Amino acid sequence: MNLTVEQASLLVERLSRNIEHPEHDIVLCPGFVAVFPLAQVLRQRGLDKLFALGVQNLNDHDEGAFTGEVSGSQVRDFVSYAIIGHSERRMYYHEDDELVARKLAAAVRHDLTPILCVGETLIQHDAGHAQQVVSDQLAEDLDGLTAEDAASLVVAYEPIWAIGNGKFDSPDDADVMMAHIREVLAGHFDAATAKKIRILYGGSVDDANAASYLAVRDCGGLLVGHASIDHEKFARIAHA
Repeated sequence: MNLTVEQASLLVERLSRNIEHPEHDIVLCPGFVAVFPLAQVLRQRGLDKLFALGVQNLNDHDEGAFTGEVSGSQVRDFVSYAIIGHSERRMYYHEDDELVARKLAAAVRHDLTPILCVGETLIQHDAGHAQQVVSDQLAEDLDGLTAEDAASLVVAYEPIWAIGNGKFDSPDDADVMMAHIREVLAGHFDAATAKKIRILYGGSVDDANAASYLAVRDCGGLLVGHASIDHEKFARIAHA
């Protein structure tokens, strides 16, 4: 919940000056109030070739009496991605895996590429349960999705204990977990489908550590949090 519409537009303008020819996909996920204005800015200035847009959350219903919520049918004309099950949604709004599965299905239903977030808490990590927690999350979250549905799926590993508190997951540990995620995806779908699914790392990523995580074998990108609202840091991450 950062940046006004004006600030978000200025951020995109500054980013476009620093990232003229991106070698990778760059997806910007602003707050809901900035989605439509940014979509217009990107189209009018031809920046939609540089940046894709996504939403930070999505309701599991397509329409109805759900005051304050936003559905896939309302945003599908402006965005291509939807973050589902972010750690903050799970922690602060008590979203469980059953709800996350329904939201995931809603994203697929509206042809949005879902960015599914999974990850363990500090207590779970210290108890040695990290892999089991992530396996259980994936099993429930992906319930009902076919291999065809999963072809465009993105999975983001968020070690919750390493977000915003100065703690860091080592690239070696991230390597082990992301390989585990790939293995779980292969068991849930099949090896060919699992190979197509992009896995992101998202634990306190900044411009100082981005390259080390991107070097991890199964890492197909980064889910950037606070560093994304600093155009200089985000540009350096993009160039990493």
